[in-house]
This record gives sequence, C-alpha cells and structure tokens, in this order.
Amino acid sequence: MRPQPLLCAMLAESRSRYRLTAAHAIKNARRLRVHPSDSCKTNIKRMNTTEAPDIKQNSYRFILGVVAAAVIFLVAFNWLSDWLNEAYNVNPAIANIANILVPVLTMLFCGVYLLLFRRGGVRTLLGIGLVIAPFAFFTVLQPVFSGDAQVVRWDYRFAGPEEVSDWGDQTPRAPGLDPLADASGQQAIDGSPVNGIDLETTTPYDFPRFLGSDNNATVSGVTLANWDQDLPPLWKQPVGKGWSGFAAVNGFAVTQEQRADQECVTCYIAATGKEVWKYSVKRRHEDTMAMGKPGPRATPTIDQGRVYAMSGTG
Repeated sequence: MRPQPLLCAMLAESRSRYRLTAAHAIKNARRLRVHPSDSCKTNIKRMNTTEAPDIKQNSYRFILGVVAAAVIFLVAFNWLSDWLNEAYNVNPAIANIANILVPVLTMLFCGVYLLLFRRGGVRTLLGIGLVIAPFAFFTVLQPVFSGDAQVVRWDYRFAGPEEVSDWGDQTPRAPGLDPLADASGQQAIDGSPVNGIDLETTTPYDFPRFLGSDNNATVSGVTLANWDQDLPPLWKQPVGKGWSGFAAVNGFAVTQEQRADQECVTCYIAATGKEVWKYSVKRRHEDTMAMGKPGPRATPTIDQGRVYAMSGTG
C-alpha cells in the first residue's frame, strides 16, 4: 500500500462530505490508479467530479418537500376546520393562527437546515434570508385580529397610536356620570330626567350578561322570523369602538364603547336604538398587540337593576 495516494483519496472524500472506511478509501485509490507523482489537487478534483453527489439539488428538493407539506397541511386544516369544531370542539381560531405560524415556522426550519447541514455559497445566503425574513416582516408590520383571531388587516408597527378623534358633538367631561344625569343615575341626552328606564323588572327574553342567563348563549321560547325573507334592518345606531357585547333586560340594551378618550357604558332602547343614558370616564385602552385595537373588551352584567362593567384598562 502506498500512503500518498491513500491520503489524497481520503482528503477528496472529506471535501465531498463522505465518510468512508479505510477499506473504501483504499479501493477508490486503487481504482483511480493514483501514483506518487500525481498531485493531491488533481486527485481531489477527480474524486469530486466522479463521486460527489449533487448536494445543491438534494437541498432544494428537501426544502420544496417541506414547503409542499406545509401547504397541504394548511389547505386541509382550513377545509376541515368547521368539521373539527363540530366533531371534536376544535376552536376555529386555531386555523386562523396556524395560517400565520405555519409559514413562519416553515421558513425558520428551512433556513436553519441550510445553515447547519447544507451551508456554502448561495445556500448559506438563502438560509440567512429565510431566518431573518420572518423577524423583519413582523418588525415592520403587525396583524390586526378580529374577535375570532381572523386577520382583518396589517398595520405598520411604527405608525404610532391611532389618532383620537372627536365623537360627534360629545365633549370630554369629568369622570363619573354626566352632569345631565338625575339623582338616580339615569341620564337624558336632551337634559331632561329620564322616566321609565326599569332594569329591575325581568322577562323570559332577557340576556343580562355574557352568554345569557344560563351561560349557554341561548334564549328559550323565541320564534325567529323566516330567514328566507329579505327583512329590512330594524334600526341603525353609530357606536364607539370596542368588542363588548350587549346585556339586555326588559327591553333595554347596555354595552360598553370607546368614544374618543372617553370609555362609556351606554344604554339603548332595544326596539328603536335610541340612547337613553351614558356613564363615562376618561380612559382609553390601546392594544399594542393588535388584538382588536382600541376600546373595552368586557360585556356588562345587569343584576337587580344595577349594571356592572369592567373597563378595558382594568
């Protein structure tokens, strides 16, 4: 056995990322008929051209396979989300969150794979780009979610807080009940005392808190209209920002709103949409995580004529 040919062959195999046993190295050296007069550079070049696999092609095939698997998973999960919710009580919001997380994790996985196992040349640059891209994207943009974690739009993260605009002809007042309220805490929009606002009397059709009287989001004994009919809207009423639901008792509906820098608890007549009283304090919840943007989140509770509410700021 001649040591120099064997050494050149083993160096060639190392550069092409093969781990050969001593027997394989000797076999390759003999097959190539390496002589002491040959240079190591020539042997390495010959070994690379004859034995090295197409690492670049295999790397891209693996990445394309991972991307294809992620796309198939997202398509199937979104298509089956309603069935999963009915059969296994899987929250549909998980599909909305997966639509963001899966692409991000796929890019990070492919980038780390290239940097750790297939680095070199263009593959290294591609790996660095895949790792940096998700962080750069979410540094510049942030998603704005709806109540079911659905992305409704993307906002620039450095755009600053949303501008606080005036709410109609409402002017900021001191915290507490508006000056137009009477001793009972009932406020008239036109300045006169409000009579007949009774939140103590209950009916079978009340919905006094979040999810209703029985905590099942159900009102019993109600006959719905025919959904096939083209019914006109009963009324429309502009309200402030927020995600509060309505608590309804005895024909009155109470909710929470954000009106400029005032967080309000407001009461409307359910049949007409007319506002009958308002309680406001100077505070404003700003959502830095874009989960719905400004405004209160809680739904009021009505119990024995009293209204209990939780502010968006605590």
